[in-house]
Amino acid sequence: MDKLSTITDKFIRRLNEIRSLQLDKGLLKQAKLCLLDYIGVSLAGSKMLISQHTAYLERLLYTCGESTVIGVSNKADIYTAAFLNGLSAHETELDDGHRLGMIHLASPIISALLPIAEARRVSYEDLLIGIISGYEAAVRLARAVQPYHKLKGYHTTGTCGTIGAAIGVSAMLNYSETQTKAALSMAITSSAGVLEIQEDGSQLKPYNAGQAALNGLTAAMMGQLNLLSPNDILGGNRGFLMLYGENANEEILIADYKDGYEIKRIYMKPYAACRHSHPSIEAVVDTLKENKINYGEVKTIQIRTYKAAIEGHDHKDIQGSNSAKMSIPYSVAVAVVAGRAGLNEFSSDWINSSEVKRIMNKIHILADPDLTAAAPQKRAAIAKITTNDGLDYAKKVNYPKGEPESPMSIDDLKTKFFELAKYSGIAESKANEVFTTILGDGLAFFDLLKDL
Repeated sequence: MDKLSTITDKFIRRLNEIRSLQLDKGLLKQAKLCLLDYIGVSLAGSKMLISQHTAYLERLLYTCGESTVIGVSNKADIYTAAFLNGLSAHETELDDGHRLGMIHLASPIISALLPIAEARRVSYEDLLIGIISGYEAAVRLARAVQPYHKLKGYHTTGTCGTIGAAIGVSAMLNYSETQTKAALSMAITSSAGVLEIQEDGSQLKPYNAGQAALNGLTAAMMGQLNLLSPNDILGGNRGFLMLYGENANEEILIADYKDGYEIKRIYMKPYAACRHSHPSIEAVVDTLKENKINYGEVKTIQIRTYKAAIEGHDHKDIQGSNSAKMSIPYSVAVAVVAGRAGLNEFSSDWINSSEVKRIMNKIHILADPDLTAAAPQKRAAIAKITTNDGLDYAKKVNYPKGEPESPMSIDDLKTKFFELAKYSGIAESKANEVFTTILGDGLAFFDLLKDL
C-alpha cells in the first residue's frame, strides 16, 4: 500500500480487495448462514413489535414504496424498511455478533442491504459480498477502538454498525474508491448509540440497531453523489479513532486477509439473552445435566465470570422482558427451570414465575480476576453448584455455544430458524422454501422476501 496514503485510504483499499479476491465457497456459505439467521430473528422480532411497526407505518404515513418490512404486509420506502427491519432483528436478542468487537452485526448491516438490494434486484453474489464487506468493516473498526469504546458507554452496534452498513451497501453496489470514502465519512459523522439506552427496563436498545441501518443506508446513498469528503475521517485530529478510541489499533484496520475474514469469527446465539450470560447459562445447565442433579436439590449456585459480563447484567429486579434478557441471574434461572432459554422463556409468565424467582435468589455472581484478564479472547464462566446435602459440583465454559471455537451446526441453525419461523406464524413449507433458497443459489430470494 502507498505509504503516503491516510489510514482512511488504506482501510478502504483493503476492504475493496474483497471484491477482487477469490472468495471460497466456505466464506460465501458463512454469509448465507448469516442471512438465514437474520431472517429468522427478524421474523420473530417483527412478530414481537407488530403493533409498533403497524402504527409507525400507518399513523405516520410511511406507507409509500415497495420495500419489504419483514413480517409486515405493508410496504415502505427503502429507508423506513431498513429502520424497522433493524429494530426487528435486534428485538429478540438472538442476532449474531463478534466477541472481540463487542458488536452485533446482522441487525444494522443486513437491514441496510436488503431494501436497496430488493429495489435494484442485485445479484445474490453481490448481496453476499455486501454482507462480507460490511461485517469486515464493522468488526475491524470495533476491534480497533475496544475496550475503550464500550467502557465509555458507546453501543458499538450503533456506532460501528452504522459504518458497516454503509460499507456493505457500497461494496454491494460496487462503488468507486471516491464514492466509498464519501459514504464512510458520512456514516462516521452520523454513527451514534449509547449503552444507557438499555438500562431500567428500557425497551429502546433495538433503536440503536435500527438507526444504524437507516443512517448507514443514507450515507451509502449519498456516497453516489460524488461529494468531496475529508482527507482522513478515521485518523484526523477530530476523526473517528481520536473521538471513539484511545490508543486505537490502526494495524487491525489495514491487516491483510491471510488469517481469514471477520465474518468467519462471529458467534450465533442459541439463547435469547445478552451474550454475556451465555457461558453462565451453559456452565450451570451442563453441570446439572452431567451430574444428573434435579434443580430442586440445589442449595446455591455460584457463578464466577469476567468483569465486563457482570456490569449491567447482575440485576435480579426484573422490569420486563428486555430487563430479563440483560440479566445473568434471570437467564440462568429460567434455563434451569424451563430447560431452555428461548423467546418464550422471557415472557411475562416466566418472569413472574415463583420457581424462577426462587432459583434466581440462589444465584451469586462474582468477578474472577483470571477470567477478566482472559476476556474478551475468552468469555468464560465457572459454575459451582452446591446441593442440599452439601456436595459441590463445578464446570468451566470457555467458549459458549455459537462461538467459532464451539459453532452451532447446520442442524442447530436449521432448528433455530424453524422455531423462529413457527413463532412468527410462518408455515413450515414456506420456512423450508426460504431455508433451501438462502443456502442454495438464492435466485428466488427476493420473491420469497416479499411474502415474509
